[in-house]
Amino acid sequence: MAGKTVSIAELKKELAKREQTLEKLEARRKKLATELRKVEADIAQVKGESKERLEPAVGGQRETGTLRQAVAAVLAGTREALGPKDIAGRLPDVGYVSRSKSLPVMVGQLLSGLSEFRRVARGKYRLSRSRRAGTAAGKRKETAPAAGKKSEG
Repeated sequence: MAGKTVSIAELKKELAKREQTLEKLEARRKKLATELRKVEADIAQVKGESKERLEPAVGGQRETGTLRQAVAAVLAGTREALGPKDIAGRLPDVGYVSRSKSLPVMVGQLLSGLSEFRRVARGKYRLSRSRRAGTAAGKRKETAPAAGKKSEG
């Protein structure tokens, strides 16, 4: 029984077909992984293991907490400084899911506008020291007047 000979053109065509199938499967896997994270977050919420959930957002999407809380959770979970794109990529890990295509832009605006996030390098942010220490941002300790100075009263 003789083997069938295949031309290089036929092999290239078959390879292109398989690569296209692979791309479709990888896209489907990514979509299913996102769906699985949502289901796991819903299960955790029902069991009482997750933070308070919000009502469905635009497009029927559900989110855990606010974007501000989620960004703080991502930065609290790492020692390295992160950029908006990195943070947006890690948001599903803390239960925040968004369909927004401009999520990294929204994260960048949030980071630059709040004092609880500190810019440490161009495009890199960390939680401010007061947030990492567990104190509320912007609050100062009450101190007694310095020695030799009279207090008003």
